[in-house]
Amino acid sequence: MKTLFQFITLFAVALLTVTSCSKEDVNVVEDVENYTDEVVYEIERECNAGHRGCFEFVWPLGIAFPDGETEQFDDYQALKDGIKAWKEANPDATERPQLAFPLDIIGNDGTLYTLDSRQELKAVVKRCIKAYWNNSDHRNHFNNSCFRMVFPINIKYPNGNVATFTNKHDLKAALRIWKNANPDAEQRPHLAFPVNLILKSSGNVVTVDSRLDLIRLKNVCSGD
Repeated sequence: MKTLFQFITLFAVALLTVTSCSKEDVNVVEDVENYTDEVVYEIERECNAGHRGCFEFVWPLGIAFPDGETEQFDDYQALKDGIKAWKEANPDATERPQLAFPLDIIGNDGTLYTLDSRQELKAVVKRCIKAYWNNSDHRNHFNNSCFRMVFPINIKYPNGNVATFTNKHDLKAALRIWKNANPDAEQRPHLAFPVNLILKSSGNVVTVDSRLDLIRLKNVCSGD
């Protein structure tokens, strides 16, 4: 009887230990997921980007991590996976990854912005502040883009020249070369219409024929 009692006691202790560890594991996973979602949300908020914002990212997107490393991500899923992996490798970190500059974004009228600093970003973003950001948080916010561009695309420069790009990497490189050569230009490159876009909500490809049509598309996307 004594042996049976000891066995039951040991089994109960082991069960409690396993249960406690399982709860701790769940908490760790939840902490990492919350951290990841909050970081992605704050990055979007800073740029007023996404389907309810005024801008979309021109991928790849550079992110500066607290340990000094900078990485490029090709889309939202890669961004989330990268931030999650970093947090798992740095569970005690309290600082958060941030945008790396230069940064490229596209306005709701097709204008392309290459921004060399956070100050430049703020100056552009303050022109279009939507109330959505004042009444939301990071929950259910991930993968918030409205569309992605279908390559090849044509870009029209302020001097009237039009260039064709077959991939996003060449596009970003060209935008930065232009910005470096024209740091004080008031006019900026913009999409040359028509342009094909893939809607993130449905996966359908739509052809946008003008700046006005692109603005309307963004408004529909945001529910305005």
